Amino acid sequence: MKILLPRHLEEGWRNDLSFAALDLEPVSYREEDGAPDADPSGAEIVLRSWVWGNQIRRLVEEIPSVRWLHSLATGVDDLIVLPRIASGDVKLSCARGVHAIPIAEVVVQLLLDSVKKAREHFEAQRNGIWESLRLGELTGQTVLFFGFGGIGREAAKRLAPFGTHIVAVRRGGTGTPEGDAAAVYPTARFEEFLKDADFVVVVAPLTPETRGYFNRRRLGLMKPTAKIVNVSRGEIIPSEELLSALAAGRPGGAVLDVSAEEPLPLNHPYWSHPLIVITPHDSWSSPRTKARNRDFFLENLRRWRLGVPLHGQVNPGESY
Repeated sequence: MKILLPRHLEEGWRNDLSFAALDLEPVSYREEDGAPDADPSGAEIVLRSWVWGNQIRRLVEEIPSVRWLHSLATGVDDLIVLPRIASGDVKLSCARGVHAIPIAEVVVQLLLDSVKKAREHFEAQRNGIWESLRLGELTGQTVLFFGFGGIGREAAKRLAPFGTHIVAVRRGGTGTPEGDAAAVYPTARFEEFLKDADFVVVVAPLTPETRGYFNRRRLGLMKPTAKIVNVSRGEIIPSEELLSALAAGRPGGAVLDVSAEEPLPLNHPYWSHPLIVITPHDSWSSPRTKARNRDFFLENLRRWRLGVPLHGQVNPGESY
């Protein structure tokens, strides 16, 4: 069975598994444009790592033998628009859950950094200032999750021991407890809970419904002391809407691991904004990510050959 995978992945996995033992014939392709390094005819599977959908369009659309595209990333908003995937001709799966633990740990870190004023301590050290700060604590804080899939559940599991009150919304929420959340409501009720949240954590996928969801009006429903944390996709919180809301005093700050344009342009106002903390979309990073991704794919390869549903299989109609 022929499989197409980016050059760096083919080289990296060569030492970890035997393609021959798996009855796989690897054909690498260039990350920059998706051009195969050898004859791709007959290939059935395409692996995508950190390559955008427009760069591998040619592999999915121009090789009729391709039947399955697996993404080692969780976000697939750039892939579901490919015609053969949208039509269901090519199955799409993603590494759903693979990055949940490291991202969940980053969520905890970012909330702790906020209440314990890590940024202010670093600045004081840099400037040689010895001054005690008035710190807060997570105990008793209300954390509202926008989305409650694998990342949200893992983050809630780690936040619950701090004594936080956890509420979430997601598509299909019923208002009943789930995991460490006191209740998970349907997304349509999200605005009811914004006014009481101390932290809003965005972990929902980017879909037509969530794109631009956090407009100036919704952000203005938050407390002036509240903060919004985004570890999902930058397009869910448009920068102009967030900047306008911060200027008006609600919310009180934002912590962003993602932006609509990455890398973030050097002239972007986020860089110097006193109420915004930015990180370079690395919350997923962990020394265990490679092994988790490999094992996830191998299990899905087994399932593919058996003809049973794949883990992380994407429904193009629901965009995730």
